Amino acid sequence: MNGLKIIIAFICGFMIAQAIKFLIALIKGKKDVWKYLVKSGDMPSGHAASLVSATTFLGFSEGIDSSLFALAVCVTAIVLYDAMNVRYVVGEQGKALNKLIPKPIRIAEGHTLLEVSVGTILGFIIGATVFYVCSNF
Repeated sequence: MNGLKIIIAFICGFMIAQAIKFLIALIKGKKDVWKYLVKSGDMPSGHAASLVSATTFLGFSEGIDSSLFALAVCVTAIVLYDAMNVRYVVGEQGKALNKLIPKPIRIAEGHTLLEVSVGTILGFIIGATVFYVCSNF
């Protein structure tokens, strides 16, 4: 039964992070605010919020000394490193390329350290909350 609850924590982390992106875009008066519900990049990191939420739930439910939790931490670290470094640099290169070519290409943006840090904190709070709410069921 914990498998479904971990997925719920993951989905909640992603949805809440994307909703926050949407609200920030709305407040800033950005164009096409609806795209922020699924957009990569920007504040906070949906990658961090979703994976850290699932990993936190797993840590609470299985214990932080479990093999499964250790694996989840490793996968989360790789994804967050990739979002901050590889995907961020590729996004910056895409922006530079779009300045040189006549027909712009779509760019998948990465995250800054601040965006990942906020997403990580958000994910921990969401994962812990989902665990405590679900522990009553």
